[in-house]
Amino acid sequence: MALFWSDAEFASEHPELLQDPTYVASEELPPITSDDPTVTSISVEDLIPTAASEDPSPTLLDPEEFPAPESTLSGSPSIFATQELPSPTATDLLIPTSSPGSSLQSVVVTASATTKTYFFGELDEPTRTATSAVPSATVDWNSLFKSYNCGPVRRPGTTGGNQCSNFSGPRPKVVDWRDRWGVNWLATVQDQGSCGSCWAFAATGVTETIARIQHGVWNKRSEGELKEASGTHCSGWKAKFALEWIQQDTHGHCDYTCDPYEPFFAPYATCADRPGRALEIYQVYELKDIEEQKRWLWQVGPLAGGIDAYGNFGSWKPSMGVYNYDPAPGEGWGGHAMLIVGYDDNRSCWIVRNSWGDDFGDAGYIYIGYGKVAIDDDRRPKYGVTNISPDPRARRRHANGNIIQTGDGSTHRDIEVLRRTRNGSIAHLVRQAEEPYSWTKQETIYVKDHKHWWWWPFGRWRTSVKGQPGFVETSFARRKEMVYWDDSHDVYAHWAYNEVNGSWIPMHDVTGNRRNGQIRGYPGFIETDDSGFMVAGRVKNGLAEFKQPATADRLELTQMITTDNIKQSGPSLVQSNIGNDVYDSTTSGNLYVVAVTKDGSLQMFWRRWGEKGWRVGEKFAAGYNIGKTPPVMIQDFWAKDENAFGGFQLLVAHNGHVDHFQRLNDDIVQNPPVAGVKGKWKLVHSFAYGKKIKHVWGLAQGSFNHALEAIVEDDRGDLWHWEYTGSWKQVAKLP
Repeated sequence: MALFWSDAEFASEHPELLQDPTYVASEELPPITSDDPTVTSISVEDLIPTAASEDPSPTLLDPEEFPAPESTLSGSPSIFATQELPSPTATDLLIPTSSPGSSLQSVVVTASATTKTYFFGELDEPTRTATSAVPSATVDWNSLFKSYNCGPVRRPGTTGGNQCSNFSGPRPKVVDWRDRWGVNWLATVQDQGSCGSCWAFAATGVTETIARIQHGVWNKRSEGELKEASGTHCSGWKAKFALEWIQQDTHGHCDYTCDPYEPFFAPYATCADRPGRALEIYQVYELKDIEEQKRWLWQVGPLAGGIDAYGNFGSWKPSMGVYNYDPAPGEGWGGHAMLIVGYDDNRSCWIVRNSWGDDFGDAGYIYIGYGKVAIDDDRRPKYGVTNISPDPRARRRHANGNIIQTGDGSTHRDIEVLRRTRNGSIAHLVRQAEEPYSWTKQETIYVKDHKHWWWWPFGRWRTSVKGQPGFVETSFARRKEMVYWDDSHDVYAHWAYNEVNGSWIPMHDVTGNRRNGQIRGYPGFIETDDSGFMVAGRVKNGLAEFKQPATADRLELTQMITTDNIKQSGPSLVQSNIGNDVYDSTTSGNLYVVAVTKDGSLQMFWRRWGEKGWRVGEKFAAGYNIGKTPPVMIQDFWAKDENAFGGFQLLVAHNGHVDHFQRLNDDIVQNPPVAGVKGKWKLVHSFAYGKKIKHVWGLAQGSFNHALEAIVEDDRGDLWHWEYTGSWKQVAKLP
């Protein structure tokens, strides 16, 4: 039999339960017996407000969906609990409390021979249960965009060759994305708390992990956005629906900081620049065949899947071996979504990441036997995505100077460069991400003389771009912007691309003070954690910081980094994730910048976000006598997870070649950079190969299996694309 409230009674007499999913039913419910098949209303007094996580009697589970296929209930519960009964009772009889489409909550209590089961949830809306926003696709393996079949490019200074998997050969016996080619590809294990949101964690695990696998970036996405935007909150939904919601136009999937997760009801509210902070997917794939699921795990990456969760699921430990539970007939269960991160044919099991924290199972993971607890049932397909487009915010600390990697192109990884042309214009160049990987000129940007703007179009020949622009793709609807040194007037000129009319437009000049141009060096130009902009560059009396808050319309001089001893600046300003907790939106990363000093050495400066003054950090390349040339620096993503700091990669021209320095940041919090010492900076490579290199203008780590991409200028003024894949090689001359 089933016990239920009427919707009116629930809404009027116990409204607090609509917003708090952490309640369980009292043990003092009317008795259930096999000879009493009637339906009985429950009064408010029959339910006591006890936090489920604090009640030792029920076993708390978290279903993805409810009920079992034979039931007529179309709701999705937020809490599932079981309680052992002293004696056998009636078998399950599930009765809905209202028709599909109701927005009111319900409670259903069912019984098996020895177990009483409590479900609390909200009924699905018809549009969510009857149709999908975008139909799932059938896999065409010939055209499917696959992940790399070789291990990633190794960090400079390390040894060993890359392992590869022949996609045309036999499928491997074991695939585990926790340790694929010796690399972890998964963000840290999450904890959904007392909220029926497992489906959001499964879907999020898919999108952020595929972004890491196919584009390199640690790209923590927001489970909270999916929970809130679905309208179901803690009342359950399906990972499939969440992925299809992401796929829809104007949706996408924002980063965690844009909409932090809360394990309770919360309205859908995201950051102001969300459209430019949303990862995009273009197709959801539904896989029912087990061999295709394994092939996907091997050739693409993790999948969202689900099981029938029983009362002993939460107590599984690795010492118990593979979870091969066979439930008793009629035993109560609840659906539970998780992330399938691999398989092991030697042990006949799926490798699965749960969302109950790292104290569950094997550090948050469980090994579920093939065919067990409905993990391979046709009614529980697995879902995957591929060929996604990461948002530019996820890439921003991994590129600097006149090069960026965008989400454009058929595989969403085109490389773009802005360069000064010989006739004084700026050319916008694009390298397609597919063979033959050719560079083409997309457009010419005619940069007019700002002080004589009324001369247009005659002023277009009067451009005075010095060096190369600093180039970024921003979180403002992925708008592209640039800053360059205009040495006719000693200002930094700030331009932005106008999507409406398809042209670049000037913003405001940055002078160095409020009256006269004081700029004397090449800019480092970045978007900051608070969605503002910052420039660091050499001025007449030192090295200066310019900032534009998100609410302002121009860059302004905010403070001096140092007041003397600077020979040249460049695109070496980085806001790292050091000091930033991705799960705490009140924190922001430290700022680091490197400049060439008058004695030809390299000097780091840094400050914590929120601090007023800059600190003098490490000094390296002493005695190199580096000339008046820009250093270029990025933070790499050779890091163990989304909380790790990787390292800094820096290139600078020196005596006709390029010197490549690296700093590992594993202990940078405990041992921050200090003045007067070389610190952890090491020269790891030098390259030229017959070309006399004058400057380095851009550096990026992108989607090509962790390779580094650099833009250098030779002594003839030609720009060249170089790539690091274990050693540096010249790739192409830019048009």
